[in-house]
Amino acid sequence: MKKLLFTLAMLLSFGGVSLAQSWRGDVPQEGDYNHETVVYAKLTSNSPGGSYTVGAFVVEGTTLSCRASAMGDFLDPSGAGDPVYTLRVMGDATGDMGKTIKFKVCDMNTNLEYTLATTLTFDGESHGTPSSPIELTLNIPEWYSLDFWDAEVGKTYNLRDYLRYYPSDATVPDALTWNVTTSDYGDASSYVTIDGDNLTTLRTCSDELILSLITDPAGSSGAESRFTIQLHATSITLNQTSVSVVKGDDATLEAFLSSAYTVTPAGHTDVIGWETENDTIVWFGTTAHAAKGGTTRVRPYVYNPADGSILNPAGNAWITVNVIVPVESINIDYVKFGREMRFNVGDTKCYERLMSIVSVYPEDATDKSVTIEWPSANFTVQGNTSVTAKTEGEGRITIRSANGVSATGGTATIENSINFLVENPATTATFTENPMYVVLEDGNSVDISDRVKNNVTLNGSSTYWQGSVDITGTAVTGRAFINSTGVSGSFTAASEGTSTISVVLFWNDYDNWDGSTTEPAQKSATFSFTVNVTSQTTLAGFNMSFGEAVAGSPLTVTLTPLPDGATFTPADIAVNFTSSLPTTWASTLTSTRKSATATQIVYEVTSEVPGVVNVTATEAGSSIPVYDPSASATGASSSIEFGYPLDLASGWQWRSNPCGKVAADGLQTVYGDNLEEIRTQSQLLYNDPAWGYFGTLTSGNGLLQSQCYKVKMKSARSAVLYGSSVAEESDMAIVPDASGAGMTVTLRPGWNWVGSPYFFNRKLGTAISRIGTTIPEGIVIVAKNGSAESNTLGAWEGDLALLTAGQGYLIKNPETSPITLPFANEFDLAPANETAAGVKSEGLNGHVWQYDDSRFMNNMTMVCVLEDIENPERYSIGAFVGDECRGEGILQGEKAFVTVHCNGGERVSFKLYDTWTGEMVDVDETVTAQTRVGSLKAPFKLHADVQTTAISGINATDSQTESYDLAGRRISGQQPGVSLQRTKNGNFRKVVVK
Repeated sequence: MKKLLFTLAMLLSFGGVSLAQSWRGDVPQEGDYNHETVVYAKLTSNSPGGSYTVGAFVVEGTTLSCRASAMGDFLDPSGAGDPVYTLRVMGDATGDMGKTIKFKVCDMNTNLEYTLATTLTFDGESHGTPSSPIELTLNIPEWYSLDFWDAEVGKTYNLRDYLRYYPSDATVPDALTWNVTTSDYGDASSYVTIDGDNLTTLRTCSDELILSLITDPAGSSGAESRFTIQLHATSITLNQTSVSVVKGDDATLEAFLSSAYTVTPAGHTDVIGWETENDTIVWFGTTAHAAKGGTTRVRPYVYNPADGSILNPAGNAWITVNVIVPVESINIDYVKFGREMRFNVGDTKCYERLMSIVSVYPEDATDKSVTIEWPSANFTVQGNTSVTAKTEGEGRITIRSANGVSATGGTATIENSINFLVENPATTATFTENPMYVVLEDGNSVDISDRVKNNVTLNGSSTYWQGSVDITGTAVTGRAFINSTGVSGSFTAASEGTSTISVVLFWNDYDNWDGSTTEPAQKSATFSFTVNVTSQTTLAGFNMSFGEAVAGSPLTVTLTPLPDGATFTPADIAVNFTSSLPTTWASTLTSTRKSATATQIVYEVTSEVPGVVNVTATEAGSSIPVYDPSASATGASSSIEFGYPLDLASGWQWRSNPCGKVAADGLQTVYGDNLEEIRTQSQLLYNDPAWGYFGTLTSGNGLLQSQCYKVKMKSARSAVLYGSSVAEESDMAIVPDASGAGMTVTLRPGWNWVGSPYFFNRKLGTAISRIGTTIPEGIVIVAKNGSAESNTLGAWEGDLALLTAGQGYLIKNPETSPITLPFANEFDLAPANETAAGVKSEGLNGHVWQYDDSRFMNNMTMVCVLEDIENPERYSIGAFVGDECRGEGILQGEKAFVTVHCNGGERVSFKLYDTWTGEMVDVDETVTAQTRVGSLKAPFKLHADVQTTAISGINATDSQTESYDLAGRRISGQQPGVSLQRTKNGNFRKVVVK
């Protein structure tokens, strides 16, 4: 009992001293805070016997708030004699919770303060106990030293950066006392000022100054350092940044470098040195020598002997020194090509051949570039190195260098020259007529010598024509040769038929002559034209030419007369483009005459749908043949087949080809390397990196018309399919055409892969129908995005309203036996895209869901209802796998139709987006990914915690509990269904009774 009383007395006694020794009077008083964290601490110090005060501080941003202070409250009962500090750290119950507590110690003997390493958290708990306190460690430095030797005028130094102490992990006092005196311990205030730990120099001092650290109240020095104040250079700036000197001209170089820089401030005591990048400039002591030609960079720098630092020029600038080696001579090798250069008109390697014999000396000349004077009458020059011989003649080519040096040190021009000869041999032949049509006069031979001679034009000078003339065929006879006047000889059109006249030319190939042979090689070329000998020039028909015909795109069709040269009157020619399309579809084929001359007629033809367009022509009402030279067979009329444009995007798509099939051996041509994978209901194909197209689809019938296939493309690709390649399809009674019947698909029980047979988008209600009867109930059609199901009336319900041209679908037959599904004949419908009626859903307008359907081959479609949710039409439904959105749904009436893009077996969850409030609500149910969930008769039920808080017209002040239906009418008790209950406290809650 006495021991306890002694402890309490000591606690109260030292508690009063603690407050008296608080830090700046900041210790909170009673009532300042409503909460506290109690800390029992023991201080271990490497300076035993000291007298200490401990303070506790709460960290508030960058400041410390003192919340407790204590001296040793009582001695350790164990007998060790160490004091225990009781710190009642005050704080706010909410604002200070979780903040850091730091500790400071004040040595009462030296009045030095220390911040300790230990920290705690303000948590309202107790830390330590009197008998087992937490341990605070104060490790006071045993000795100090200073490494402050050099200072510069006008700078501020944090003296703690130069302080060293032992042990290295000791705690340095928060505030240190510094003193500076002159070398004779006089006043140094004219040289430096000290503010806390920062020393600022004012002016230079040639003598040493003494910096002292005061470590006790008596003013004793714990460490000293002697330093000087110097004026160091603050900047070095280049006055000039480039110079050119001739190799060996060291005087000019030295004069330049000595004035190329400025160092500030003037009177600095630092050393100037030079740095260079390579051995173009070498240094003998401080003298620069231009040793060899080339370019280098040099720069002066300031060396600070006090700390060994280097000061480079402002902006890290350099001086570029260009040492020039001048040109002394230009040598020409007169042996390689002879005493003169020879060229042909049209030669393009004139410069290269000339420079192959030109050498500039010395070899290390700085600029060995030359300019060449090419006589403009004979050569065409573009730039400096592209030279073409253009006109025959002779003269002299001069090569010059402006990079020589005169005897006085200025620039000098060095030059040399060589003779040239430009020849102009015939290298091409052109013909005025090709073919040339000759009409026999009453069946007699015709002398066509002048026509043939005038028909042939040889380029070049008459001096250098070399060649021969050959005649093949029996229609033309004669003999000919080439001389200085061109083609000579006689030619006779002897009989009806065709002959070919060939002109063979040869000439010296100077352009590729490298001088390795005595004479250049010869080049030759053969040119020929045809002579058609007939008995008349009457128009015999038209040749037709055109590019790739693609449905929906304009096609240019050009008609040229046969034979070439036949005369006709364009106004007498009528061209008709027709097809077997029904009358109502006639507008899908249009043709416009764009131009008509005596040599050709041009039309622009557009067919909106694929198919064959027949082309016929008349002259003044009489039929005249039209030929397609590209066709394998010829006839009196021709046709153009318009193909279906197959445009495939990257990723997975569900597609079909309404026009044309892709045969197994044509898959590579249509899909190329862009394809990654194709799947039909029974076959597949994979584009293997090593094996190419691999799988069962590479054989057999290929991809059939209007067959659904799932295709994955590495990247987008376009192709054209033609209906002429369509084979008979076993599962379709009739291929869609204009014959009046539609397509009937036999649906096996379960899922069937069927493509759209239409060229245009078609509504489900008009595309799939059965005359006289209704569509069976429960048929499901699934698209890549969306689905529909036939109801009891045979109508379609769902978010799939259109069959889109070129898309594929999965159709489910719910029966146990096959059924037939009729598709209306498209040619009984309007020749244009149809538009689906809008879906009445406020949720649809939200469009808050973002997802990529191209990543997945399959999807899951759902028919759902939002149970126990008022105004379900206000919500938009999103489907998720984890946190990733995989699809969305819309509402029609009371049902929601959802398409989820996913892999089988994935767990799918749902969220509702309230388009009225913008709130997001989780749905209770989750689903494992499968093909389809729910139906029109048994939709999948979704529930969410959507609360109704009030109903208009209900008085919330009534004291008793009441029940109301959703119309706000009061009811007696809870009835089956959804109702609202008002509790005694005036709140409403939703109640569901099943």
